[in-house]
Parts: sequence; structure tokens; C-alpha cells
Amino acid sequence: MMTWQFFVLISILASAAAALLQKVLMRKEHINPIAFAAGLQIIAGLLVGIVVLFNGWHIPDIGPIWLNLLIMPFLYGFANITKFKSLKKIDASEFTVIYQASTLFKVFVAVTFLDEVFKSYQVFGLALIISAVILVTLKNRITFKLSEGELWGLACAALYGFAFANDVFILRTFDLWTYTFLAFMVPGLMTLVYLGKSAKTVVHLFDRGSVWIFLLSSIACGAVATSMYAAYQTGRNAAQIASIIPTYSILIVVLAAIFLNERDHLPRKLVAAVLAVIGISLLK
Repeated sequence: MMTWQFFVLISILASAAAALLQKVLMRKEHINPIAFAAGLQIIAGLLVGIVVLFNGWHIPDIGPIWLNLLIMPFLYGFANITKFKSLKKIDASEFTVIYQASTLFKVFVAVTFLDEVFKSYQVFGLALIISAVILVTLKNRITFKLSEGELWGLACAALYGFAFANDVFILRTFDLWTYTFLAFMVPGLMTLVYLGKSAKTVVHLFDRGSVWIFLLSSIACGAVATSMYAAYQTGRNAAQIASIIPTYSILIVVLAAIFLNERDHLPRKLVAAVLAVIGISLLK
């Protein structure tokens, strides 16, 4: 029987693989980051849809959550757009650390709208995450000034943080598999509409030199969602799992240095990744 540790490992490896593959595609000049965001979400949604076919399609009474469902595609749609705009400009390892700032926005929503108690030791966790983001963006600059790619990364972190908090309200009544399918597919289709005439650039994802990277990246994203759910279902220990998952950021920094040659400021990136992981663990 597969244990929750096995599914957590799959989730971590899939997260790292997805990040590296996405950066490889973003290095290609002809790949439109918005088209990639649309295509990735749609393909990942179709993969999750296979699970939904076996698990069953379950739609609850949407009356109490109609507003949450309405804003969901905008949050995830623009979160993915900003993600790939960021990856187009900065290293995958740097983006990964900046993305951990999404935890700050999750905490803000949890304390403000979910009436969760914020403990004193968690302030230290927040400070570590902020320090990690500052450390990875400083580089050799004398003054602190965020680049365009870093600003996109922070926007992505904010959108994902609020999207996660919005999910909390929805998943109180919604079947997780059905919702995961919708959370991939609907924002993907909305992003495709947002592209307008530029939607034709999606075909570049299926070029001979890109199609397998694109499909593997989509499979990895689908695997992250499914393995995470399986881990929670098997272990029933959300706090422990949530504390382990962020270690993927350290793995990405190491693998990006090996396979993507992202070795500039490597010690600083590693320290920042470790600080972010510790900070997130303190917030659980």
C-alpha cells in the first residue's frame, strides 16, 4: 500500500520538474507566456478530468459560494499569466523563492477573513520569508529595486495566496476533484479568450522542439495536484504535509544550477530557499 510519504515525494519531484520544464520553454523567444499559461491549464485540467470521470462529477449547492466561484478563474488565470511573465524574465530558482511570499498573503486572509489566531512565534516565520525574498532579489545591487520579472513574481505570489484562501471557502462544500478540474480548465479557457487574436500563438507549444516539454510540464502540474490530494487522503495529517512540501524550493535551486546553469548567486539562493522553508514551517 502506498503511504502519504510516497505521495508527498511525488508532489515535490513533480513540482521541481514542472518548474524546470516551464523555464526551459520560457527561454524560447517565440513562446508567448500567456499562451503557455492557457495551454498548460487546459491540458492539466484534461488530465485531472480523467480522475473526475472515475471519481464522479459532484456539484454542490453553489448559492453560498457563487461569488467565490466567480472570482476563482480571474485569480488563477492572472496568477498563471504573471507566473510565466516572471519566468520569462528571471531564473526559475529566483522565482521559486519569491513565490514563497504567497504564504504572507495566505496568512493575511486567514487572520482577516477566516478568524484564525496569529501566534507570536509566527511573526518570526513571516520575517524569515520576507528576508528570503529580499536576499534573493538584492544580488549585487547597492539599493533595493525590484526588476520587472521580480515584480511579476510578487504579483503571482499575491494572486496565488488570495486564490488559495478563496479555495478554502469553496472546498468547504465542493468535491475536491471536481473543483480541481474546474480550477484548471475554466481559468485556462478564460486566458485563451483573453489572448484574442494572439490565441494562434498557442500552436507554437506544439512545435517539434517544444511539444514534449509542454506536455511533460502539463503532466507534472497535474501530478502535483493529484499526488497532493492523495497524500492528504492517505495521511490525514495536513499540518505535517504542508510543512514538508515547501522543501521543493531547495530542490529547484539545486536542480536549476545543475540542468539550467542557473549558478549566479547560488549560495545566496540556497540560503534564501532554506530561510523560506523554515519560515513557512513556522507558520503552519
